[in-house]
Amino acid sequence: MRHVFPRQGRQRKGDYSESLLVRLRSECRHFYNADFRNAVTENLVNSGTLGAILLRGYESAGGGDIPFGGRDGTLATRTSKSSRPGGIACAGRRVPHIEVRSESMLDVAMDLQEATPSMPHCNKVAVVFAGHPAQVPRGARGICQEEAELLGRTTWGEVFFTVEAPEGPSQVPHVGVSKYCDSAYIQAGKPECLIAENVWLVRHAGLSDTAPGEWRAEPRDVSAICFLPQSAPPLAYDKESIQNDGHHPSSARQVAPTVSRRCGYADKENRVIYRGQVEAAIKAGCLLDCDGLVIGCAEGICGSEVFGHPMTEVVQVWRDVLESTSAQFRVIVFALGKDTPMNRRCTTGYLAEQLGARTVS
Repeated sequence: MRHVFPRQGRQRKGDYSESLLVRLRSECRHFYNADFRNAVTENLVNSGTLGAILLRGYESAGGGDIPFGGRDGTLATRTSKSSRPGGIACAGRRVPHIEVRSESMLDVAMDLQEATPSMPHCNKVAVVFAGHPAQVPRGARGICQEEAELLGRTTWGEVFFTVEAPEGPSQVPHVGVSKYCDSAYIQAGKPECLIAENVWLVRHAGLSDTAPGEWRAEPRDVSAICFLPQSAPPLAYDKESIQNDGHHPSSARQVAPTVSRRCGYADKENRVIYRGQVEAAIKAGCLLDCDGLVIGCAEGICGSEVFGHPMTEVVQVWRDVLESTSAQFRVIVFALGKDTPMNRRCTTGYLAEQLGARTVS
């Protein structure tokens, strides 16, 4: 197996990964989404992360064998689909810290678990992000930065691909397509979530936004929750409004129409639909008994820019949902993930205005 998937990723020997990708292209309907296919190819397969998942372990920089994902007493990654999750979570009495941080969603989650002088300790952390559509209209983005990073740095790939024990002399595990690459996948605009518990973070961040870096000395696990927003809902733009147009960078008066204060849903039913999805995601975090919540905001608030939702109404939805649920959490962090004019001024400005979020650099 180490000759098939050695630690150096692209320097591995053999053509198993190439034949695997060819087969998945015909079996996985999500590979019609070119951005998802490229993220799986580069971040999951070519980087060597899939090889570590197959082995349920990897070799650390110090030469030790590090188990995870169900091996040697560690917990296996478990995936479920939740539609309007039911259950009872104890009433919270916390007054959470609500913050905006420049780090990536995964790095913030690790900081919450490890605790620093500026970051309270959390026992269990959930990351929330927007999932990818199975098929994407021409010219549209097909995956958010957070999910592309998850594929390369964690065991999130197990949500979509199954691993069966090797049979015969090849000693190569069989990688197949899971039910979540078919009809069991979450639907756009529905109050459904994919929930993965014990998602193991096995790699540090790389040099680019989504590429994985070095292997971690100690893997850590988080819970991952994603939902699939509607793509490009009809918007209304009030050109006659005399309100302040929004939190735009001085160097770019109009970053995107969706970040303007004058941009909103043309049909308010779409706001109700989006709110139902956010409520389902936050409720899932409550039922998992998480005391830390990290929302990925590399491209708008939870992928709102990728899916074309108006930021002013999106942030109001998050404000309204968290108003009744935030007491469940010790810390709530909106993780920007990258430094862009939109993140620095637009996303940060609206979160501070509507949620009183404190910016922590």
